Amino acid sequence: MIPDPDKRIYFAEKFQNFDVAIDTIVNILRDRLQLENLRRRMPHDHPAFNKATSLLE
Repeated sequence: MIPDPDKRIYFAEKFQNFDVAIDTIVNILRDRLQLENLRRRMPHDHPAFNKATSLLE
């Protein structure tokens, strides 16, 4: 696992493993704005899009 949260999010997004990126943002960084920005960048038909949406509500 990558210890640096920003690098972890970068590589998770690069390989479209959005669940790892979401978990890192929610549990480690606790940054709502970054989660909103990630949600805008991910494809709307990806299953993680719904997870991000439910966490933002």
